[in-house]
Amino acid sequence: MVIPHSNAGRFAPAVADAVGAKLVCLDSLLPGGDPDPEWTEFMRSRELPDGLLAPWSTWWPREDVQASVGEYWDLLVTDEPRVPLRLLLEQPPASQDWLARRSGYIAFGHGYAAQASLAEANGWEVRRLDGEHLHLLTAPDEVADTVLEVVERLD
Repeated sequence: MVIPHSNAGRFAPAVADAVGAKLVCLDSLLPGGDPDPEWTEFMRSRELPDGLLAPWSTWWPREDVQASVGEYWDLLVTDEPRVPLRLLLEQPPASQDWLARRSGYIAFGHGYAAQASLAEANGWEVRRLDGEHLHLLTAPDEVADTVLEVVERLD
């Protein structure tokens, strides 16, 4: 089972194909489409002199992120990875029929509504949870139960 979140979803169909796994995306981007110019500029402004992006939690005001994750702040920022900018901007490979694969998508709130709608329009099992982008951190049991429900429907 491949279960990507956020930007990792762009790489997930290729990974799932390579290992022969099912795919359930969690509030994630999907392959294709050009990067939004405003997003690209925002990301470039987060690149540090060493060529890596600043930790994710520092991209927005701390109080905004902390309001989203509440008591889970320390868990969020522990061992926070830093990645090269190109990881978020380059177009990853995907088979031409990746969207036709039987997969699942779980949206948290409305941030990735277009991605959830694309998945739904292509026959994926889609669920929408009332939460924010880090709902998997703040409501892990609900997310896990929903993943299991989607997986069951894929079987």
